[in-house]
Amino acid sequence: MFKLKQVLLLVALSVALAVYAQGPNGTGTYYKGADGFSGKTLKTKLYHIVGKLHTTDYNGLWQTYKTTDKRPDGKLWDMYSKVTSYEIGSSSQGHPSGREGDGYNREHSVPKSWFNKQTPMHNDAFHVVPSDTYVNSVRGNLPYGENNGEMFKGQGNFAKKGKCTTAGYTGTVFEPADEYKGDFARIYFYMATAYEAAIANWKSPVMSGDEYKPYVKWQMDMLLRWAKEDPVSQKEILRNEAVYKVQGNRNPYVDYPGLEEYVWGNKVNDKFSYDHYVSPNPANPTDIGGVYPGHNGENPTEPVNPENSTDKYVFKKITKSSELQPETQYIIVCEQANTALSKADGTKTSSFYAPANVEINNSTITTAVDGNNTPHQITISGTDGAYALYDVAGKVYLISKTKKNVLEGVTNKSASWTITFSNDGNAEIKSNLSDNRSIFYNTQMARFATYTTTTQKPVQLYKFVKVVTGITNVENNTHKNTSGVYTLYGQKISNKAETSHLPKGVYVVNGKKVLVK
Repeated sequence: MFKLKQVLLLVALSVALAVYAQGPNGTGTYYKGADGFSGKTLKTKLYHIVGKLHTTDYNGLWQTYKTTDKRPDGKLWDMYSKVTSYEIGSSSQGHPSGREGDGYNREHSVPKSWFNKQTPMHNDAFHVVPSDTYVNSVRGNLPYGENNGEMFKGQGNFAKKGKCTTAGYTGTVFEPADEYKGDFARIYFYMATAYEAAIANWKSPVMSGDEYKPYVKWQMDMLLRWAKEDPVSQKEILRNEAVYKVQGNRNPYVDYPGLEEYVWGNKVNDKFSYDHYVSPNPANPTDIGGVYPGHNGENPTEPVNPENSTDKYVFKKITKSSELQPETQYIIVCEQANTALSKADGTKTSSFYAPANVEINNSTITTAVDGNNTPHQITISGTDGAYALYDVAGKVYLISKTKKNVLEGVTNKSASWTITFSNDGNAEIKSNLSDNRSIFYNTQMARFATYTTTTQKPVQLYKFVKVVTGITNVENNTHKNTSGVYTLYGQKISNKAETSHLPKGVYVVNGKKVLVK
């Protein structure tokens, strides 16, 4: 009887563990067959998983795009052009074009001539994406690569064609916009995996003829770099799920950001775990400590009660460097989108910042602040050419120190920004640590991040003026003791009710709101 109980217990535990072990994005045990492998073997294991697909016929892609490539505004998501706004399924579909913006068609990101138009590659929605017809024709069957755009530049310099400037190749290449380079890199990783048994026979200047490493070195190095610089986006996650519902397979390089490093990169000797995956290229920087300014070295608490305040704060637009006042709070706004920079994406340290809707009247914004769906106040400190941008609610400093299209938060102070103003009042908030990157708003991705191009929407700075409503207390059922100093977001920054060390702004001190001037 005792042994029987042991057996039953082990069975129960095994079932429980099987239920508990789940992959990301609702994938369950889909990738379990690749668990514990790395490098070349991992790629082959993934091939046996994602290589099982059932594509539609080629004309069926038009219907597929209605669910896989719909922007938040309902229009077609075009990764080749910044200016298109096609109604999906309208007369623009398949329309021949003599200029950018006339119509859209089906673009084989891996050109069909490379694999001789064979199926299922020819109809695979993961790499056959909708695109502007004209820009598609400009690309033809050219490989992706970096160039100066001397042969073609799309509107807003969104896509370019020219002689390759990446070491290792001097031929003509086509370069997509920065914000989609990671998307296309992960598509290429998918193709290398899903078609492992066929890809060695594909013909192109960038194909190596090798089953394991099918792209020549310069191309592979570039794709790995693109994947790091442009992390997995919510767009890709949603598209991955939508294509899965049509084809029955997934792109593992979207489900597991940085998986390419386990297959070809610097993690090839590390085993992949489908249910306890550790990304080698986290979008969020490592928390390396540091203290909140003026909190006397005490550890900050978790939020006590976010967004419990009904107060409204008034912010006025500034348009000159002389109007910048250090240790003053601002909000970063995109007037063209009626949005302001809000919380980091998911955690206090993230790769970009989400927007919050605002109403702008006569260059004035009146709004609640520092909540999950309201603008976050940014305390600007430092001197000209070396400003620090501090997210009061998130308790992090904004930073951009890589070649990625990101805006990150770190806990150690970083005076790493230069702020100037254009003649039309836009603020150029430029990182001193990255290659010519400034804060912009990306309307298609609905995010604030840093970019090198001006195809994104400019931002403006609005300075805190006053509070226009009453005072509310910070309180909830689990944290009755409100002694000390809290941010408006409800995070405790000091056990002592002292304000002399605090930067200018509004705080909750012993349960009452205090304005520090």
